[in-house]
Order: sequence, then C-alpha cells, then structure tokens
Amino acid sequence: MAGNESDLPFGDAFSPAQLDTETGKYTKLAAALELVGEHEGEETEFKSAVAERFFEGSRNPEERARLVVLGLKNQGYQLVTDDFRFTDLGEQLYELRDDEGQLYREFARHILLNLHGRQVIDIIRDLQSAGQDTTADEIKDALGRYYDIKVGETSNHWSQMRGWLAEAEILNTGSPYYEINTSRLNEILGLTTEELDALEGLTDEQRAFLRAFAIIDPDEAIENTDVRTLATNHHDRNIPQGKITENILNPLAAAGYLEITSQRGSPNLIEPTEAFDAEVLEPILEQYAERTGIPREALRLNFTELENALDGGSSSERQTGLIALAVRLGRQLGLEYVGRRTDDSGTSEATTDVIMDDANLTLTRWLIHCSATRSKVTPTQIASVTTTARLTNATTILYVARSGFREDATQMAARIMQNEPYTILTLSEQPDPVYDENPAALSEALESQLHSIRRTKEIPDDGPFRGRSFGIGEDSEGSQAMIQGFEDDFERFQESESEERDLTDFTG
Repeated sequence: MAGNESDLPFGDAFSPAQLDTETGKYTKLAAALELVGEHEGEETEFKSAVAERFFEGSRNPEERARLVVLGLKNQGYQLVTDDFRFTDLGEQLYELRDDEGQLYREFARHILLNLHGRQVIDIIRDLQSAGQDTTADEIKDALGRYYDIKVGETSNHWSQMRGWLAEAEILNTGSPYYEINTSRLNEILGLTTEELDALEGLTDEQRAFLRAFAIIDPDEAIENTDVRTLATNHHDRNIPQGKITENILNPLAAAGYLEITSQRGSPNLIEPTEAFDAEVLEPILEQYAERTGIPREALRLNFTELENALDGGSSSERQTGLIALAVRLGRQLGLEYVGRRTDDSGTSEATTDVIMDDANLTLTRWLIHCSATRSKVTPTQIASVTTTARLTNATTILYVARSGFREDATQMAARIMQNEPYTILTLSEQPDPVYDENPAALSEALESQLHSIRRTKEIPDDGPFRGRSFGIGEDSEGSQAMIQGFEDDFERFQESESEERDLTDFTG
C-alpha cells in the first residue's frame, strides 16, 4: 500500500482549521459551500476564490486550493461531482449553511454512516477499554485488523475527520486522549429527542430484557418467561416474575418496543414492534455485521434456518452459516464478539473459530469452534482447538459439532481440563432447533456439563489447598496408559501447531 493510500476520505487542506476565516458571512464548511454555490460548474474559478479566501498567506495557495477540491469530490467527502456540481448531500448541506448546528449534525451523520466514521469511533472505544494507546498509528493498525479499512502510513486524513466530528461536538480536539460524547453520537445517528428520552429513561433491568429479546429475535409472539430467563442468567439482573408486567413489560410497551397479549393461567405473550427492530435490534445486528463481515440477514437466521443452510448450502454459505451459528450461540450466552478465523479447504470440512468475551465481573475469554463435518470429533481435533485457545488467551472452549464426539475425544478433553486451566464444553447435533422453541435449553445443556467439570477440577486433600480428591488414583492401568499417550501426543501437537499459527490468523 502506498504511503498515502487510504479508505478514509481525502482531507488534506479540507479541514475546519484550514477553512477557518474571519472574513465574510460564513466560515469553515459553510464558507466552502457558499463558494461552491457561487462557482458551481466552474472548478477553476472556485480554486482561485479558495486560494484568495483561505490561503492567501500560504507558500502555495493554488496547491492548497486544489487539495480542497479533492476533499469535496468523491475521494473526499462526496459533496460535489467530478464536473463540480453539488451532489444531493452537498445541496442539502448548502441549504443548511445558515443553521450551523444542523449543518454539522448532518455532515457528521454522513461521516459516521458512509465514510467509516462510526468504525473509527468503535476502534477508539475498544482501545480505551483495553487500556491501549489511542495514537494515530494504533488507530490505523486496529482499523486494518478489525475492519479491513486501509489507512496509509503517512496519511493524516483521520485528523481532518476528527476535526469535522468535533464541530458536531462528538469528539474533542487538541489532546491525544479522546473524549467521546455518546449522547451526541446517538442523537446524530438518527434517534429523535423523544426516542432518546425513552431509552435514557429505561432501568438497567429493562435494558437487559431488551438485549435478551434482541438475542432471541423471535419470528412470532413468545412467552415473556423465555426472555426473562435469558436476561437473568446472562445479564446479571434480578427480574422477579411476579412483578415483570408492572416493572418490565408495561414500560417497554409504553415505549413502543413490544406488544403484550395476556394469557389466562400462563405467562403473557410478547412480540417485537417495528420500533424495536429499528432502534434496538438493527443497530446491534449492524455492529455485528461490520465486525464479522457477514450479512445481517445471516445473523438473523434462527437455529432451524442455520441447520438448513449448513445442510444444503454451498461452501461459502457453509462458511457464513458457521460464523452466524457461533455468533448466535455466543450472543445467547451473553458474550461480546472479539474476532474470528474461518478455514475452508473447499470441502465439507469448513471450520470457524470465534472469540467472544464475558466481561460482566471479570474477563473470561471464550473460543467457540464450529465445524461443518459430519464425522465425530477425534482427540486430535480436541488438542488442536486447545492450542488455538492458548494462542488467543481463551480459557473456555465451546466445541460445536454437527455430529458427536468419540469416546476417546471426550476422555482427552477431561484429562486436559484436569491438568490445564481450560473449561471444555461440547454441543452435539448442531444447530439444534430446540433452542428456537426453548432458548434456555442452551444454558441448561452447558450447566449439566459444568457439574462434572467442577468435580474434575476439584482440589486434592494432599496439596497446599484443602479439598477433596476425585478420580486421581482410581484409574485402571490401561486407562492411565491411554491417557499418558494422549498427553504425549498433545504436547507434540502443541509444539508443532504453535510454530504454524499465531494471532495474525484472526480478524476482528
């Protein structure tokens, strides 16, 4: 990539700082738009006017004016056409030049939605949350890794974009530390004042209920208890069933997010509204679509639809289906997406690894491994996924199989858990349509495994910590020899795998 090549809009000389002037009625963006209006269709005359208006003291005012034109055109902020006439957006902003507040709100909305602005904001938040620096180099690197957005090493286009977002009061300038005005960001992204007031007025429990409702994303009315169970289990909120209508359902119905149907002797039925889809579900799906690189339509597939896609789809459709399956499982478990890696040899052996985090109290990293093969999982495959977990700092592995697991693979997983800091959970016969009818069935399936895993990891009495030993001295000689063979193979496998794979295989 050339040093200045960038997927961000060209901004050299087209920035608030360089278009700031005390002469004339307008300044900054409004001043540039006024000049375009005066010289529409006459690019040469416009450049002369810009050179005189903004860059009279510059060493090369004509060159600075040329760069302003590039910032206005398609490779920049898309306000004029190649023949130097207003685009629809440019015309709209031109009409707003007397209302500076609305002018910058609309311009910022365009930057956020159409010019990668929102992805940059997400990257800044992610870096800050991870305690990492938010230097220009760190932002450029993360944009490439997580969104495949290229920013040249010598490009300063983000600095100009930051300036325009600052005019809309979304970001600060003049400091290496970024302050993001979240309420302003939400407002500019399209929510009305009334909608914002409704969202801000929700309790934590109501928000948790909405998030759980978005995860289930039902095609028809469902009992509110299904959503309550998910919200309680995975969002750590106490939602008493006895007061759910008064505290949760009625307020959310009043806000326009769901419709309630009463049932005598049974929990109320609820179904989402258009407002719920537009204001709650779609923003969530759009973010996941951007991060995973798969369409929102795939992310909305339920488990029955995912099963059909994996059974009858092409190689690329199986890839997409595996990612969507992993993300849906993770979301239903209350996890946040981090990154993924998909391997497809062009056969039915496609696999995907999705990394997701549980950060409710402390950070627990999950590796969700999904395979399209119908063959039963082997010990070698268990070892391979454990190596991937080590590379990504994951401590919980969810192995999702289309068929099942060989007995020796299950034994291998148990021995690894006894000696390594991993929790290995397994799901067979996936995707399971039962999860559509009963969303809690997923958690129940994993909780039943956790009981025996806790026993596997119990602390022995003869160690420095008091506990009760389990099964350590009870294995037969044949079983011990088999497990020792697994351990030897596992060590050799880890050594060879770690030489071939690293974190650069994963994308966010």
